[in-house]
Amino acid sequence: MGKFVRDNSSFVTASSISTTNLWHLKIPLLKIITISLILCNFIFDSVFADEHTDITKELAEKHENLGRAHELEAQKLASNGNFQKSADKFDLAAKQYEESASYYSKLHDYLNIGKLYGRASFAYEEAAMIHSELHDFENSLLNYFLSDKFNAHSLYNVGIAKFGDTYLLPPKFQAFLLDDPHKIVCKNGLELAFNINDSPACVLHSTKIKLVERGWIKVN
Repeated sequence: MGKFVRDNSSFVTASSISTTNLWHLKIPLLKIITISLILCNFIFDSVFADEHTDITKELAEKHENLGRAHELEAQKLASNGNFQKSADKFDLAAKQYEESASYYSKLHDYLNIGKLYGRASFAYEEAAMIHSELHDFENSLLNYFLSDKFNAHSLYNVGIAKFGDTYLLPPKFQAFLLDDPHKIVCKNGLELAFNINDSPACVLHSTKIKLVERGWIKVN
């Protein structure tokens, strides 16, 4: 009987040790599972991000190519004397370039944003000149305005690409990008001023006083 008890006691102790060891093993196993899940999510997010980037770039290039096609067609139409259709095609080209720039903006590709807005500006200017020749001055003025606006966008994005987020456009270009010209930002030490034609400028305080005295700029 004593031997049976000793064997049973020994069996119970071994079983307890085995159970304890299994519980200790569960802790690192849970850590491994957690880390594995985190790594899987990271890999999935990276692959998804890469695919999303590729799709966005493809769409940007697609609209850029459509813009070029419209622009080439517009030039051919103009050379054949079909000016109204040529102006319409230049408008379409500009809109495709705008769309391309909007996709590049999602990629924070400021150089390409600047390039495409520059192409849009050129296309709008071409349309403006044709409308002017056709004595359609309303559309001519609208297209000249759009040309100046997207030229400002182009300069701004190229400036950001070259000089960083602190880059400031000259005041007259900032005016095209703001709903209120009084929101124009000047460099340190300069003050915003408007001449009698409402054209903005950033000048020294001493210069501003002299210009006010001479009646060359407005008093806020």
